[in-house]
Amino acid sequence: MSRLLYSKYPVLNKLFWFFQHYYKDATVPTMHNLFLVIISILVLDFRSVRYAWIHLISKLTGKSLNCFYHTLNEAPFDHRQWGSVTADYARCIVPNCLKDSSVFLSIDDTMVEKYGTEFEARSKLFDHAAHNGSNYLNGHCFVSVVLHVPVSSPKGTVYLSVPLVC
Repeated sequence: MSRLLYSKYPVLNKLFWFFQHYYKDATVPTMHNLFLVIISILVLDFRSVRYAWIHLISKLTGKSLNCFYHTLNEAPFDHRQWGSVTADYARCIVPNCLKDSSVFLSIDDTMVEKYGTEFEARSKLFDHAAHNGSNYLNGHCFVSVVLHVPVSSPKGTVYLSVPLVC
């Protein structure tokens, strides 16, 4: 991340260091690219890396779209630890008065039907609720793990849902 970008947008500097635990094992260029992807996830209705690059990243940096594809596909960093980093952040927001409250973990699987057979990670999935004449579909199955932590609000105790793994 260029010093010019940090001096022009000091809030980005603060956020870069706040999120440093996500990319602590990455090289400096990879850190900067991952940080811009994280900022895009926070700021945009994140649809794809290309969408993020068009609407935000290209405005902040002169790096090409392929640079970000390469970072996410080839760069040596361990994204598997991101869930535990997020869980640590979520546990930190629980106020002291709610430390004895329950924390819930939700696991959900969602099937997304895809048409055709020429796409990556396609599976033939059994869908017990299918209403298309067959109980099988071509698609992806996404499993999400969400941590629900108690926080205080004017309405009392509410649970904040924090996605850990998807």
